[in-house]
Amino acid sequence: MLDPTFDRPVGQPLDRKALLPHVVQRRRADVERWMGADTAFPKREAVEDNYLMSPAYTALYERVLDYCRESVAASTGQGNQQRVRYWAAIAILRCVLSSPAAAGAVLTNRLEGFDLGPGADDDADPDAAYSPQVMELTSEELATDFAPSAPIEDAAATMASPEQKRLMALLRDASKLAGPKNDAKLAKTLELVRSLLKDTYRPIVFCRFIATANYVAEQLQKELGKSVRVVAVTGEHSDEERRERIADLVEHEQRVLVATDCLSEGVNLQQHFDAVVHYDLPWNPNRSWPSS
Repeated sequence: MLDPTFDRPVGQPLDRKALLPHVVQRRRADVERWMGADTAFPKREAVEDNYLMSPAYTALYERVLDYCRESVAASTGQGNQQRVRYWAAIAILRCVLSSPAAAGAVLTNRLEGFDLGPGADDDADPDAAYSPQVMELTSEELATDFAPSAPIEDAAATMASPEQKRLMALLRDASKLAGPKNDAKLAKTLELVRSLLKDTYRPIVFCRFIATANYVAEQLQKELGKSVRVVAVTGEHSDEERRERIADLVEHEQRVLVATDCLSEGVNLQQHFDAVVHYDLPWNPNRSWPSS
């Protein structure tokens, strides 16, 4: 024991300043050349690209945005209802911008929440309760790749029938946008992945939500054909299933891994993959997506 005061019960935090003198932090620059030899760090070449939403996707987004604005404005303000609807609106908008599949998942969650009881507890803090579901966290242990559901369900408990019909119409329209014809984000990703494969790269496509990852993997496999193997690995798979899916994928010369943040740490992917495409940008400025 370096210091007897470090012997604390489980769950009782240590003084970080007291720990600091005993911590050795090595940055990449410190170990690029180690013991007289160059270490095998890849050289990163970052490139940004953009796309314009298709007219059909833009129309859906604008309708969803109008719905979210009206939903928050229409809340009675009793208890925490307005804050719950605020988080519900952010969750819906974020999923719609991610993919048609994520939009469908979050709208379905909202519709299925009608039979729930009252919304958030008046004594609870909606920001603390719902922010972890909607925004990225800085703690890997708490990160989740499922489409937000709690703020959606709590807000849905106060909806009326016309609002349900409106949501069902949005859900139907979102389902019609799947594929590169109407989903410009997917089309751009397909273009980038094809270019990377042509240059003999083996890319990973990181997505925010499980629904988006499965959608992207399905669409890429469909468009790239049988000569390329595409596999999705997400939080719905156990650790063993993740390892098995990756082990199967690396047997293919031309391969694409589509993954969520569940693979951002703890799994060494650099041996088998050498390019990264970030399908979704983080909304938390303190959080960056994983890189190879």
